[in-house]
Amino acid sequence: MAITIQELIASDTISQAVDKINFNFDQLLLNGGGPVGPAGPLGPSGPIGGRGERGTEWYEGTDNPNVTPPPKTIQGINVTKIAILRFLCFLLLFSLACLLG
Repeated sequence: MAITIQELIASDTISQAVDKINFNFDQLLLNGGGPVGPAGPLGPSGPIGGRGERGTEWYEGTDNPNVTPPPKTIQGINVTKIAILRFLCFLLLFSLACLLG
């Protein structure tokens, strides 16, 4: 597709040059632009940010503290379930002891 480009001349006034440059960019945009250019170099590192608010939870370790750990198990049974079963057995035995009193 043909692109109409306005040529910049040394005798153009600033406003004429601006109008021609804007027209030329509009022509490029209307025709889909050109091919993608190469990636530029990495920029410099930014400044260190400010200090955040004081936290309410402490964490010591090298792991990610935001990952939920797997449940603790004894011979493949969830420790929480074992604790609940023990508590229920205790309640049952305590209730029987109170009834037989």
